Amino acid sequence: MICIMHMVCIMQMRCIMSIIAIGNSKGGSGKTTTAVCLATAFAAKGLSVALLDADPDGRAGSWFSRWAAATEYQGTLARDTKSGLLLSAHCHRGITLVPAVNEDNLQDLADEAAAQNQMVLIDLQGSANQSMLLAFGMADLVVIPVQSSAFDLEGMVKAVKSVRSVGRTARRQIPHWVLLCRTATIPQGTRVDKFVRGEVEKLGLPVFGSELHLRTAFQRMTLDGLPPDKLADKGAWQDVEDLAREVALILQGKHPRHSAAGEVAHG
Repeated sequence: MICIMHMVCIMQMRCIMSIIAIGNSKGGSGKTTTAVCLATAFAAKGLSVALLDADPDGRAGSWFSRWAAATEYQGTLARDTKSGLLLSAHCHRGITLVPAVNEDNLQDLADEAAAQNQMVLIDLQGSANQSMLLAFGMADLVVIPVQSSAFDLEGMVKAVKSVRSVGRTARRQIPHWVLLCRTATIPQGTRVDKFVRGEVEKLGLPVFGSELHLRTAFQRMTLDGLPPDKLADKGAWQDVEDLAREVALILQGKHPRHSAAGEVAHG
């Protein structure tokens, strides 16, 4: 049933364009992993995806370079000779990586990407800055990754405040959902995992039912660029599939918890 619902959601999404901003004011919370997983999942379903790298460290671009090298990319990746960062946009297997996104060009690049793709993902820097505010203001959905850490919770609270502040200024509700990352694979997670989820729920924030667990496949992805394989990495692959399905439902207003999310958007 889940697989059928997922297929229906993806087919319906082919007719719409969505911008998803992925941010937490704390670094290392799982933003790039989340962005890459969603990008590869939606591209695999036939959607055209733009992945905007708004982190000065170029993490998304670094992943794209490894992925391209591992999957027979035919072009040449233009890089800065000193930093090694990508200099221009590159497209491969349905994903266009847009590097060097900052507060000066974010809106123009996002608009351009949205005009050419069905899905735009913005991987933000781990700090509360102008780029974050701009991205949140454009977003149809904000995903806030959180690891099982008090520091990540603090970063999440700052990100939520930023989303709501931008929403009040724009006089619209900006859906924002918390994604638990690097959680244990044991049932119900560790005591720390339970505590973090409980703290998020106490704040009345909508939380994804799916999680990106602490799995070798996600760690390996940073080395070889390859997303989880359906057969070899079944658990990680299922994590990504479940997350993509939930995102699709939220964007269409069909998620079971969607109405509750709207009620707390300005709480």
